[in-house]
Amino acid sequence: MKALWRRTAVVAAIAFGAGGLARTSGTEPEPGPLVFASEDGVAVLPFESLGGLVFLPVSIGTSRPLRFVLDSGAGRMVLDRAIADELGLAREGSGYVMGAGAGALRVEYVKDVTLTLPGLTLPGHELAALDLAPLAKTVGGRVDGILGYQVFERAVVEIDYPVGQVTFRAPERFNYRGDGAELSLDIERRWPFVRAELVLEDGTVIADRFLVDSGSSDSVDHPVVREMAGRRETETGVGLGAPTHGHIARARAFRLGRFTVEAPTVACCGATEESSRLIGSGVLSGFRVIFDYPRRRLILERPGPLRESR
Repeated sequence: MKALWRRTAVVAAIAFGAGGLARTSGTEPEPGPLVFASEDGVAVLPFESLGGLVFLPVSIGTSRPLRFVLDSGAGRMVLDRAIADELGLAREGSGYVMGAGAGALRVEYVKDVTLTLPGLTLPGHELAALDLAPLAKTVGGRVDGILGYQVFERAVVEIDYPVGQVTFRAPERFNYRGDGAELSLDIERRWPFVRAELVLEDGTVIADRFLVDSGSSDSVDHPVVREMAGRRETETGVGLGAPTHGHIARARAFRLGRFTVEAPTVACCGATEESSRLIGSGVLSGFRVIFDYPRRRLILERPGPLRESR
């Protein structure tokens, strides 16, 4: 068996809804529509990869470029509390969110924020302000914020991992004509799920539903790892929230649509039962991944031989 490793830098699966977010005051306002600089409704920008995560340059008002993680597992937008202080942004109300580890995290809300990326403006957003320093320590670099569900629901988001590029498209202008694999995408409590199969070393096939989480640098997470031969103890839920005790092992394969990843690392467990079954960038990084929330589909294109990212 190949050597095992535990990938760190698991960004918070910040949920909204039952068990994910509790507000102590008010309701979340609806953000404004995306504004593209180009008439064709497309914005293309390179991303910075750090710890297996996708970082994009984001400005708030006239601020310097900030480093935001593009996180499909985040149910809302997040801003580092220190950045909110630096920019003099007032907070209104408070609540709690779940991170990648155990325990709830207290947040305050920054309202009516306009975020600007190269070629794209996101007006009228509410951001949850919390301390992202633990996450920055984990990934080994500054983390100023997180772009979550509110971006994915309003744009077709393509992460081209092999090329190192993210493309945002206006949904009404997007017409896919490629030959990639199209998987049905279930959106529940702002989380995207797909069906996939995990093949154990003894040939057992586990068909289950997995959270597609670009904010996790794991390969595959599933509770079955607790019973797998050759499992080892590890620390899980690293990022936001308290780390928890978990396990890691190697499976025979992971089947995602028509694609198969051989000998993937399997780990467990996260903050919640649902987030303990996920597909992270250890697998996603072998693909060009298109999140098409408006049409409830995930499109995967494989530019070359598929293997787990290390």
